[in-house]
Amino acid sequence: MLRRTSATGLYWDGIDISVIATLLGHSQVQTTKDHYAFPSIEQMRATMDPGASVEPAEQQLWTDDEDETQNSVGVDKLNGYVHL
Repeated sequence: MLRRTSATGLYWDGIDISVIATLLGHSQVQTTKDHYAFPSIEQMRATMDPGASVEPAEQQLWTDDEDETQNSVGVDKLNGYVHL
């Protein structure tokens, strides 16, 4: 029982399931998922919270610096030409 309690506690604390599987000596992560990875009440509440976002926050993939953007796509600022 102590083994299951410890492994489930690690899962609840956010430790990656593959790390827990390694600590327990499981060759298959699925074994760990099936027997030790049970969500806590807090995890279930957070999942069911209607205000919770299920989509990850967007990350900006480019800078707001217009000069840097033009240079990276090959725009000639003086003549307005695109260099290919």
